[in-house]
Amino acid sequence: MAIRGSPILWQGEDSRVTLLDIPRSISAAQGTAERPCQDLLMSTEPLKAPYVAVEPKSERAKQNLQQNTVDENLHKIYRDILSSVLESIRQTHFGPWAHKRPFITNQGTVRHSKKRKLDSQDVPATGDTESEKGEPRSADTPLQDELPVTNNSLQLIHQAHDEPHTPEEICQICAPEDPRFRTNCNPVTLTIHPTKQNGHSAQDTLRLPPYSSCYIGDCAKTSRAFHTAIRHQANEHETRRHFDFILLDPPWPNRSVKRTYQTPGAGYDISGSLDDVYDLLMKMDLDMLMADECLVGVWITNKQAVRELVLGKDGVFDQWGVELVEEWIWLKTTLHGVPVTPIDSAWRKPYEGRGL
Repeated sequence: MAIRGSPILWQGEDSRVTLLDIPRSISAAQGTAERPCQDLLMSTEPLKAPYVAVEPKSERAKQNLQQNTVDENLHKIYRDILSSVLESIRQTHFGPWAHKRPFITNQGTVRHSKKRKLDSQDVPATGDTESEKGEPRSADTPLQDELPVTNNSLQLIHQAHDEPHTPEEICQICAPEDPRFRTNCNPVTLTIHPTKQNGHSAQDTLRLPPYSSCYIGDCAKTSRAFHTAIRHQANEHETRRHFDFILLDPPWPNRSVKRTYQTPGAGYDISGSLDDVYDLLMKMDLDMLMADECLVGVWITNKQAVRELVLGKDGVFDQWGVELVEEWIWLKTTLHGVPVTPIDSAWRKPYEGRGL
């Protein structure tokens, strides 16, 4: 079942399997059902073909891989589940596997889909999302063919709005003394420009969804200020001080990221070791902010050491008093629904997991 105009391209009847357009889902999260976000996230071009699979040839290389990843029995379970899921989607879903999108090219420019309409669901069978220079646009999508892009900031393409612009202001009654904490009490998305003191450049632009708050800073190094800001907001708005849901995406060490992003400012920061990640998570004192029935989601990689750090004895969940109740698997596919690498690949898995 597809949900028109939604990041969800298809979903099983029991909602256990979802085909999701990731860039569109990030854009959608910037708005509400009453006031949906009208902007599109610029991302990389969707893959049209899987990556070239390079498998280990020597026995020593195979043994090293086995020692560096989760138990092979668990990978077998993943492979069986994902193979079955892919087959069930292909039998019932005959639409696109990705929305049309503006994407960043290798030359640092953005290319847009041909005659793109905001609610368009159709993707050409060829998977070609580039438009020729000078191609006319639909009246409701006044996009340029090429825009300058920087690699270190989140950028969105602004669409035409049918309604007049509503003034957006930082909430004054709940603004704490700490400028790193921002609250948006408006029914529209708020655009804010952090200062350099908050760890961002003057050109950075952050978007705060309606009726939400954010802390622009290091929640580990300044955990006391982070907790104080949350208590301040709760007092001013008479809201709860504890969270029902916490989602974390830690900066896990990754050699591939280090090799890919060697130019300063061209990638994203990662921790130097697993000990650093553990210290980062512990110093935020998130267990003090959890409600009694709080759900905690943590993105993890396929490294055995990462899994043990989160789910093992004396690991993160153990320290927080959280138990594993479910595990989600994110399978990455091409524009045509093919895994980006073979599901049974020994070297590079096409999936990641999350403990919940």
